[in-house]
Amino acid sequence: MKNSPPKVGAPTGSSKQPAGDFSHTQTKQIIREDALQRKRFATLAARAALAGHSLSKVSTGYMLSKWSHSKHAPDLDTIEALLARMGVKP
Repeated sequence: MKNSPPKVGAPTGSSKQPAGDFSHTQTKQIIREDALQRKRFATLAARAALAGHSLSKVSTGYMLSKWSHSKHAPDLDTIEALLARMGVKP
């Protein structure tokens, strides 16, 4: 029985994680950051909508539009600054 595969959950003898492998804590952190980013986008989209604008996610960032006018922004910080400059309250 020397060549039998290890049992599921059995220690492998190495406590190091392989490169690219995430711990449970790191995975939770990534998920939490993604959720916060989605919440921030939803909040900014709602603020924009209340002012008659639409906010969309595009492949190169974000697009803020109203009627035939559009403004591209690479990140949500820029969108937030644009909305503030337009007088959209937080």
